[in-house]
Amino acid sequence: MNYDTQPHRAKTAAAAAGAGAMTQDDLEKMIQTRIGAVTAQSARAVYIGTKMMDLPKAYSDQMPVTDDAAKLEEAEQIIREQYRRDMRIHAPAHALAMGFTQPPQTAQPAVDLSKLTGSELIAEGLRRSKPRIR
Repeated sequence: MNYDTQPHRAKTAAAAAGAGAMTQDDLEKMIQTRIGAVTAQSARAVYIGTKMMDLPKAYSDQMPVTDDAAKLEEAEQIIREQYRRDMRIHAPAHALAMGFTQPPQTAQPAVDLSKLTGSELIAEGLRRSKPRIR
């Protein structure tokens, strides 16, 4: 049996034979298209490496593949705004997961416990106690 490990080559060769030979202009267009793609990818990588290293990779992956500096700057601003929105929503959960405690509460006025009755002491103790989560 003859197993063709690269069937796309046969199809491409057959299509090229049916369409005629590739001209110099066709070859130049293909090369310029590829050079443009590589240039855009390089410009994107350099921009991310110099200006967006402070963001997580998930955000920098959203950058468009282009060599247009204006489009890259605009996309960066949009992505940074999204990052700020996400951090406002998720930052408290991340802080708790990392072991940080709740932010300090505002100081409550001092209460002289020696002047309270028994039921007032119980009420004050309940007010100050933290609920236990199981």
